[in-house]
Amino acid sequence: METKPLGVEIKITERAIKRFVDGQMQPVFPNLSGTEGMVLRTISRHEGGRTTANEIMATSRVNKSSTSQMLSQLIRKGYVTAELDPSDKRKKIISLTSSGAAAVSAMKQVLADCEEQMAAGLSEEELGSFRAVLTRIRENCLRDLKVGNEEEGK
Repeated sequence: METKPLGVEIKITERAIKRFVDGQMQPVFPNLSGTEGMVLRTISRHEGGRTTANEIMATSRVNKSSTSQMLSQLIRKGYVTAELDPSDKRKKIISLTSSGAAAVSAMKQVLADCEEQMAAGLSEEELGSFRAVLTRIRENCLRDLKVGNEEEGK
Protein backbone atom coordinates (compact mmCIF):
# COMPACT_ATOMS: atom_id res chain seq x y z
CA MET A 1 0.00 0.00 0.00
CA GLU A 2 1.32 3.42 -0.98
CA THR A 3 2.09 5.84 1.81
CA LYS A 4 0.38 9.19 1.29
CA PRO A 5 2.32 12.41 1.90
CA LEU A 6 1.93 13.74 5.44
CA GLY A 7 0.10 16.86 4.28
CA VAL A 8 -2.43 14.72 2.40
CA GLU A 9 -3.03 12.55 5.48
CA ILE A 10 -3.56 15.65 7.60
CA LYS A 11 -5.99 17.16 5.05
CA ILE A 12 -7.97 13.90 4.80
CA THR A 13 -8.18 13.79 8.60
CA GLU A 14 -9.22 17.46 8.76
CA ARG A 15 -12.05 16.79 6.31
CA ALA A 16 -13.18 13.71 8.24
CA ILE A 17 -13.23 15.69 11.49
CA LYS A 18 -15.17 18.52 9.84
CA ARG A 19 -17.79 16.09 8.47
CA PHE A 20 -18.02 14.38 11.87
CA VAL A 21 -18.40 17.63 13.85
CA ASP A 22 -20.84 19.10 11.31
CA GLY A 23 -22.88 15.90 11.57
CA GLN A 24 -23.01 16.20 15.36
CA MET A 25 -23.88 19.91 15.24
CA GLN A 26 -26.58 19.70 12.56
CA PRO A 27 -29.32 18.12 14.74
CA VAL A 28 -28.69 20.68 17.50
CA PHE A 29 -28.24 23.70 15.19
CA PRO A 30 -30.02 22.96 11.91
CA ASN A 31 -29.97 26.64 10.87
CA LEU A 32 -26.27 27.31 11.53
CA SER A 33 -23.37 26.54 9.22
CA GLY A 34 -20.08 25.41 10.68
CA THR A 35 -18.49 28.74 9.79
CA GLU A 36 -21.32 30.66 11.47
CA GLY A 37 -20.79 28.57 14.60
CA MET A 38 -17.07 29.33 14.47
CA VAL A 39 -17.85 33.06 14.23
CA LEU A 40 -20.23 32.87 17.21
CA ARG A 41 -17.51 31.14 19.24
CA THR A 42 -15.01 33.81 18.10
CA ILE A 43 -17.32 36.60 19.28
CA SER A 44 -17.90 34.84 22.61
CA ARG A 45 -14.16 34.81 23.32
CA HIS A 46 -14.04 38.61 23.29
CA GLU A 47 -14.74 40.52 26.48
CA GLY A 48 -18.47 40.84 27.03
CA GLY A 49 -19.21 38.89 23.84
CA ARG A 50 -18.59 42.08 21.85
CA THR A 51 -16.19 42.66 18.97
CA THR A 52 -15.88 44.22 15.51
CA ALA A 53 -16.12 42.72 12.03
CA ASN A 54 -12.41 43.43 11.51
CA GLU A 55 -11.51 41.44 14.62
CA ILE A 56 -13.71 38.57 13.43
CA MET A 57 -11.99 38.60 10.02
CA ALA A 58 -8.53 38.61 11.60
CA THR A 59 -9.32 35.80 14.04
CA SER A 60 -11.39 33.54 11.80
CA ARG A 61 -9.46 34.17 8.57
CA VAL A 62 -12.69 34.77 6.66
CA ASN A 63 -12.59 37.49 3.99
CA LYS A 64 -14.47 40.79 4.28
CA SER A 65 -17.29 39.91 1.88
CA SER A 66 -17.94 36.52 3.51
CA THR A 67 -17.77 38.04 7.00
CA SER A 68 -20.30 40.70 6.04
CA GLN A 69 -22.69 38.14 4.55
CA MET A 70 -22.28 35.82 7.53
CA LEU A 71 -22.92 38.60 10.04
CA SER A 72 -26.05 39.61 8.13
CA GLN A 73 -27.27 36.01 8.36
CA LEU A 74 -26.45 35.80 12.07
CA ILE A 75 -28.32 39.08 12.69
CA ARG A 76 -31.31 37.81 10.70
CA LYS A 77 -31.27 34.54 12.69
CA GLY A 78 -31.17 36.50 15.97
CA TYR A 79 -27.76 35.32 17.20
CA VAL A 80 -25.96 38.69 17.06
CA THR A 81 -26.65 42.41 16.89
CA ALA A 82 -24.64 45.16 15.20
CA GLU A 83 -24.56 48.70 16.57
CA LEU A 84 -22.51 51.73 15.58
CA ASP A 85 -19.46 52.24 17.78
CA PRO A 86 -20.12 55.51 19.67
CA SER A 87 -16.40 56.37 19.56
CA ASP A 88 -16.02 55.64 15.82
CA LYS A 89 -19.17 55.78 13.68
CA ARG A 90 -17.37 53.92 10.87
CA LYS A 91 -17.24 50.76 13.00
CA LYS A 92 -19.98 48.45 14.14
CA ILE A 93 -19.85 46.60 17.42
CA ILE A 94 -20.99 43.01 16.98
CA SER A 95 -22.54 41.47 20.10
CA LEU A 96 -24.01 38.11 20.96
CA THR A 97 -27.70 38.10 21.78
CA SER A 98 -29.03 35.84 24.53
CA SER A 99 -29.83 33.31 21.77
CA GLY A 100 -26.26 33.58 20.49
CA ALA A 101 -24.82 33.08 23.97
CA ALA A 102 -27.08 30.06 24.54
CA ALA A 103 -26.00 28.60 21.19
CA VAL A 104 -22.32 29.01 22.09
CA SER A 105 -22.93 27.30 25.43
CA ALA A 106 -24.66 24.38 23.74
CA MET A 107 -21.90 24.19 21.10
CA LYS A 108 -19.29 23.81 23.81
CA GLN A 109 -21.04 20.66 25.05
CA VAL A 110 -21.41 19.22 21.53
CA LEU A 111 -17.74 19.94 20.81
CA ALA A 112 -16.69 18.35 24.12
CA ASP A 113 -18.69 15.24 23.17
CA CYS A 114 -17.04 15.24 19.73
CA GLU A 115 -13.60 15.52 21.30
CA GLU A 116 -14.37 12.58 23.57
CA GLN A 117 -15.53 10.45 20.63
CA MET A 118 -12.51 11.39 18.47
CA ALA A 119 -10.13 10.43 21.28
CA ALA A 120 -11.89 7.13 22.08
CA GLY A 121 -9.40 4.32 22.58
CA LEU A 122 -6.41 6.64 22.92
CA SER A 123 -4.50 6.90 26.17
CA GLU A 124 -3.56 10.24 27.74
CA GLU A 125 0.03 9.47 26.78
CA GLU A 126 -0.93 8.86 23.13
CA LEU A 127 -2.99 12.07 23.04
CA GLY A 128 -0.11 14.04 24.56
CA SER A 129 2.32 12.62 22.00
CA PHE A 130 -0.11 13.31 19.16
CA ARG A 131 -0.58 16.91 20.25
CA ALA A 132 3.19 17.33 20.52
CA VAL A 133 3.68 15.96 16.99
CA LEU A 134 0.97 18.26 15.58
CA THR A 135 2.58 21.24 17.33
CA ARG A 136 5.98 20.31 15.91
CA ILE A 137 4.57 19.96 12.37
CA ARG A 138 2.80 23.32 12.67
CA GLU A 139 5.97 24.98 13.98
CA ASN A 140 8.00 23.45 11.15
CA CYS A 141 5.52 24.83 8.61
CA LEU A 142 5.40 28.30 10.17
CA ARG A 143 9.07 28.62 11.10
CA ASP A 144 10.13 30.49 7.99
CA LEU A 145 6.91 32.40 7.42
CA LYS A 146 6.81 36.03 8.43
CA VAL A 147 3.42 35.71 10.16
CA GLY A 148 4.61 35.99 13.74
CA ASN A 149 3.34 33.70 16.43
CA GLU A 150 0.29 32.20 14.71
CA GLU A 151 -1.82 29.55 16.40
CA GLU A 152 -4.86 27.97 14.75
CA GLY A 153 -8.09 27.51 16.61
CA LYS A 154 -7.70 30.14 19.30
